[in-house]
Amino acid sequence: MADSGMRDPCLEKHFKGHKNGVTSVAFSPTMKQLDHTNSVNSISIHNSGKYIISAADDNTLKIYDLIEGHQYYTLYGHKNGATACIFSPNGNYFASGGGDSQVLVWKTNFDVDDVEVPASQMHGLTAYSFPPPDSEETLPEQEHDAPARASTPVGDTEHGDGAAAPIPAAQNEGWLEMLQNWDSLENSVSRTLGNVVDQLQIVTQTMSLMERRLAMYEDKMKQLFNKSNKIDSLERELMTLNTSPRIAEVLGQMNALEQRMNTLEERLQGSTLS
Repeated sequence: MADSGMRDPCLEKHFKGHKNGVTSVAFSPTMKQLDHTNSVNSISIHNSGKYIISAADDNTLKIYDLIEGHQYYTLYGHKNGATACIFSPNGNYFASGGGDSQVLVWKTNFDVDDVEVPASQMHGLTAYSFPPPDSEETLPEQEHDAPARASTPVGDTEHGDGAAAPIPAAQNEGWLEMLQNWDSLENSVSRTLGNVVDQLQIVTQTMSLMERRLAMYEDKMKQLFNKSNKIDSLERELMTLNTSPRIAEVLGQMNALEQRMNTLEERLQGSTLS
């Protein structure tokens, strides 16, 4: 011991239970203690001091409740051991790295109802350090790989603090993008339907105009028909009179007039049909 006025560090406690190497440790702000019975590579404690996440060689991540001292979830996503894990500074996300060269970024959703969802994975390194909360740095978008999954919560599906299975942040971004695309599609469909309605209104107005013109032609045809009946009546009256050159001349004129009326009627019918 160097003569510095300080005491040598001394062993406070010795925890046993790991079956393989331990590569990372962290302190809980609430000083709660929880041991593992599996190979643990990394742990991280939520900024509230209520939750702890561990990454192990069995390809899983486990979330524990430090207040009640029991496990909440087992998360599956890595294919070759989970080697690192860390909560974001604001506690809303956590990231995990694995021997499969993947980094998974998850949304904690500790403040929402219990859910079970598939996880989206992102290719990357085996560890990731979050920027400070005020930093403008953002994660680059990555291609999605095979889905990860969250196990059924241990015990009841609802807990006193409302904790829920985490949803990957990349999946949330995918839902937002899908909703934006849906809004764009909905606007496009609305515009198309508006154009169709306008065209239908034009067709309706055209049909109404044609109906009015047809009614007008029908009225004219009725008038001509009435006049034709009157001419037939006059012819019958004249036939009863004594035949004379003057009467024959009048009858001829009436026949010519009738022919002209027939011709006019045919022309009107042709116009109506066209």
